[in-house]
Amino acid sequence: RNRRFARATDAFDDLVAELIAERRGATEGGEPAGDDLLSLLLSVEFDDGSRMSDRQLRDHLVTFLFAGHETSSLALSYALLLLARHPEEADRLRAEVADVAGDGPLRTAHVRELAFTERVLKETLRRYPPANVLFREPTEPTTVGGYRIDPGTTITLPSFRIHNDARWYDDPESFRPDRWTDGMETDLPDYAYFPFGGGPRHCIGMRFAMLETKLALATFVRRWEFDLRSDPEPAFAAAATMRPTEEIRLRVRARRAGSNRRTASSGT
Repeated sequence: RNRRFARATDAFDDLVAELIAERRGATEGGEPAGDDLLSLLLSVEFDDGSRMSDRQLRDHLVTFLFAGHETSSLALSYALLLLARHPEEADRLRAEVADVAGDGPLRTAHVRELAFTERVLKETLRRYPPANVLFREPTEPTTVGGYRIDPGTTITLPSFRIHNDARWYDDPESFRPDRWTDGMETDLPDYAYFPFGGGPRHCIGMRFAMLETKLALATFVRRWEFDLRSDPEPAFAAAATMRPTEEIRLRVRARRAGSNRRTASSGT
C-alpha cells in the first residue's frame, strides 16, 4: 500500500510540475494570463519583487485540490441531509434562487444575493463541520482553565463539540438557518464558530469554498428534490475529516424548470 501511495504521489507531482512549466512558459512567452487558480498564483509578486517557486506553486495547488475536495463534498452532503430532513427550508432556498436568477443560469454575480443559501451553509457547517478539529501550539507558557500549557504542547480544539455547545447556541441540535441573522456571528466569542479555522492561518480557500458550495447547493436544490432514505441522525467518525460511519442515502427527484412539480425519480 505504501509503495502504491508513493508511486501515485510521484505521478501526481510529475503531472503538476508539467502543468506549472507549461503555464509558466506560456506566460513568459507573452501569452495573456488566464483567470484560473494557477495563473493567479503565477502572477503573485512578493514585497521584494520575487515570485513563487515551483515548489511553492505545487504545494498551494495540492492544498486547494485535496483540502478543498473532500471538505466541500462533505459540506454539500451534510447540507442535503439537513434539507431533506427539513423540506420547508429547502423550499425557502429554492424560492430564493428563483427570485435571484429566475429560470436563467446561476452565475458568480448571483452569489452575494443568495443570503438564505449562505445561512443554510453556515448552519450546516455549525452542525456538521467537515474539518472537525483544529490544532494549535502556544509559543510561550500560558494557563487555560487553570491548566498550565507549555510551548510545544498540542492543543486540540474540537469544532464539532464547540459548535453544538448550548453555552454559545440556543437549542444547538436544531437546524435553524435563521439564527445567522441580526449580527449573531459577530456576537459570538472567538473560536465559538470556526469551520475554516481561525487567526492569520485560517483556511486559505475559505472564500472560494463558500462560493463554490453556495453555487453548487443552489443548483442542486433548484433542479432536484431530495428524500432521505437512510438514518436521519447518522453516527460520525472523526479522522482527518468528520465522516458518517454509514452512507447517507437520498432519493433524487428531478424538477421541471419553472415549476414546483416533480418528475420521475432518478434513483437512490
